[in-house]
Amino acid sequence: MLYLVGVGLVPEHITKEAVEAIKRCERVLLDVYTVPVQEDQIGELEKIAGKKMERAERKVLEDGAAELVEEAREKDVAVVTFGDPLAATTHVALTLTAEKKGVSWKYVPGVSVLTYVPSRLGLEHYKFGWTVTVPEQWAHAPSFYERIRGNLKRRMHTLVLLDVGSGAMSIVEGLEALLHWAERLGRGWDKVVGVARAGHRDEKIVYGYPEELMETEWPEPPHSIVVPGKLHPVEEEALGRFVRGKR
Repeated sequence: MLYLVGVGLVPEHITKEAVEAIKRCERVLLDVYTVPVQEDQIGELEKIAGKKMERAERKVLEDGAAELVEEAREKDVAVVTFGDPLAATTHVALTLTAEKKGVSWKYVPGVSVLTYVPSRLGLEHYKFGWTVTVPEQWAHAPSFYERIRGNLKRRMHTLVLLDVGSGAMSIVEGLEALLHWAERLGRGWDKVVGVARAGHRDEKIVYGYPEELMETEWPEPPHSIVVPGKLHPVEEEALGRFVRGKR
């Protein structure tokens, strides 16, 4: 059987179900392709789960998907992901390949940035529109910004993920991209929220004007940004907790 196991944003988020699934498997692969992973987190996760994990890049998870699924026909194989495994299309594709080949698979959910960030900020989940990613080549790809503008027209919030390609993008770099396209396509937004290392012990969140966030000292990525839409008074009060200087 193929197990797709989410372990949350940090090792402490791992569930009993996830630990049991990992221990059951003969081969355990840790996805280091779709999610940035730090070495100290890997060691901590291996200690909690009681299993050594192979680092799995794109070559294994996408190019070698058919072989991986065939292996899961003969023995239990786990693909472990920080966050939630089915938040990434790479893993959804694995489930489709498994079904086409008649191989059983099981989904073990984990805490995702997609749900953690709205809850942590005190924003209403159902008021979020498209989630967007700022790509590395953002100067030539305005589509992410057009989607932010589309959300704002509908008074909806936007969770802005930052590319983790050749090097994890920072909040400052993400804001540079937003301001670049705001000058060309129109702004329509005022304050934003920077979220650094969501769920980690050194998590840092700041709500304010882009210029304030760009002057803020941030811990290492992963980083994300939220562009608020129309705020309910309760949401506005909740975000007030993260104004720079209050925490």
